[in-house]
Amino acid sequence: MARTTAIATIDRARAVAPKFTAEQAELIKSQFAAGATDDEFAVFLAVAQKFDLDPIAREVWCIKRKADEPAQIMVGRDGLLAVAERSGQFTGLVSGVVKEGDEFDFGLGQPAHAFGDSRGKILGGYAYVYRRDRQYPMRVFAEWAEHGAPMTRDAQGKRINLWSPWSKFPSSMIRKTAEAQALRLAFRVSGVVAEGEPDDYIDVDVVEDPPRPEPPVAAQQPDDPGSAVQGEEEHLFPPADEDIEAEAAAAQGFEDPA
Repeated sequence: MARTTAIATIDRARAVAPKFTAEQAELIKSQFAAGATDDEFAVFLAVAQKFDLDPIAREVWCIKRKADEPAQIMVGRDGLLAVAERSGQFTGLVSGVVKEGDEFDFGLGQPAHAFGDSRGKILGGYAYVYRRDRQYPMRVFAEWAEHGAPMTRDAQGKRINLWSPWSKFPSSMIRKTAEAQALRLAFRVSGVVAEGEPDDYIDVDVVEDPPRPEPPVAAQQPDDPGSAVQGEEEHLFPPADEDIEAEAAAAQGFEDPA
């Protein structure tokens, strides 16, 4: 019965996206659209076919966060770049990362960006996408305050793993976010979310706060009250929230390893 249901799901999806073979659709469903309903999977394949995106190459994927929430179709920066290059109108992409101490003019034409002598924290990433049929480029500036925040906590207040890409490669991630948004807007890739836009943060590895154990009850020496309990507390309790958040904030100034 389960196999029959799976075949029906694949056949239904292929009815709106015949470009994909049954074998491809089955692989995509299991690897890149896990948990999606029949309707959501059909829409996902239809969008992939419409924009000629390859789920197996990770140009587009379907994210199902919870069973009672709608699936989200996410398009990667490289997938959007492929759409742009196939259009025949794409003439270039210029992007970068602005940090404290830089000189930056977010004007029309070409961006004016000069590195400062002493670069501080990341302020944001920018991208200019040029089309031959438009006088001015599509410009996007992705604020670090909005897009880099998940490096520390998510919307529910859960602590983010400090080894996530946003912590390890903050400059690359904020620049990629700006590029993806600008490409999606410049080439009207609708019905999807660009890589790095808010719903992408559900891909980040979220680490739950560890439970705080109760301090042991230790006998106190009359001549040294509290010393035994204090020693146990320092060993058992995890770091304070402000210490972890300070460590995450310091990561904003990391340079790309490349």
